[in-house]
Amino acid sequence: MHTQHTPGPWTVKVTQRSYRSIVGADGNDVCEILGRLTNCRDDMGNAQLLSAAPDLLATLQMIASMSGWPASGQQAHPQTDLDHLTRYTAIRQHARAAIARATGAQS
Repeated sequence: MHTQHTPGPWTVKVTQRSYRSIVGADGNDVCEILGRLTNCRDDMGNAQLLSAAPDLLATLQMIASMSGWPASGQQAHPQTDLDHLTRYTAIRQHARAAIARATGAQS
């Protein structure tokens, strides 16, 4: 799927003037958080959330592309169920990592 934004991952960079910049994978600034100018106490949290945007989008795209489980009353197929479970587990791990980045809980 083609996206029209700077490719991720994005990271948070604190500049010399204590601004927070969001930097793309190519090293160029995506945007600056100017919370310091407006005395915003949440500027780092805002920067972390913005920097996680590519990961959050990728997780949503993975979820949206996943076909559903067999409908009620349909014959389940063991291999299909295993494939769905494997994919679900991978998507869940990806989602948790994206949420951790967005909330600043990432190590």
